[in-house]
Amino acid sequence: MFTLAENDVLWLIIGLAAGWVIAWLLRGRMMGNRIAMLRTKYRAKYEQLKRDLNGRIARLEDDRLNAEDLIPGRDTAVTEPDRLLRQQTEQLSDRAGQILHLMADRADQQTRLTKLEAAYATLQQDHRAARALIGNQNKRIADDGAKLAALDPVPARLTATEKKLAQTLKNLESAEALVDTQERDISRMHKRTV
Repeated sequence: MFTLAENDVLWLIIGLAAGWVIAWLLRGRMMGNRIAMLRTKYRAKYEQLKRDLNGRIARLEDDRLNAEDLIPGRDTAVTEPDRLLRQQTEQLSDRAGQILHLMADRADQQTRLTKLEAAYATLQQDHRAARALIGNQNKRIADDGAKLAALDPVPARLTATEKKLAQTLKNLESAEALVDTQERDISRMHKRTV
């Protein structure tokens, strides 16, 4: 009777560990969905900024062309053509500077997006590695469960099984620490994105 109670306790521990792993996997899936939503949102913002920037560049280019078309007409109508020419040249220089500034902003945004995509790919790879580790731990738990079922009620063999179970729980804690690290990385990515 005493041996059956110890086996029941071991089965209870194994059941709790398996429940924890399943809950962790569901949480990981939810985090993956959230990352995908953030990536889609950021890409949409980037595309909108890109369209706005291209529109502003086109408008500035049209303004520059219109200004160039107005210069000859103003020169003939105004008595101070040099002053008008200087004024138009300054405006064109200002607009050219604005265009260069907008183009530099666009390049910076593209660089930031590339870095974020690389960081996201790294997080995905780490997440897959953690899931593989959890899968291995689940196999070990199943193997340990099969070994427990085959054990004689001999105390020495029971003690050895308890040691293996303790090692499996340590491995699960290591996997949990890896997941916590991933969650912190995802949190940092989210803060940077925001």
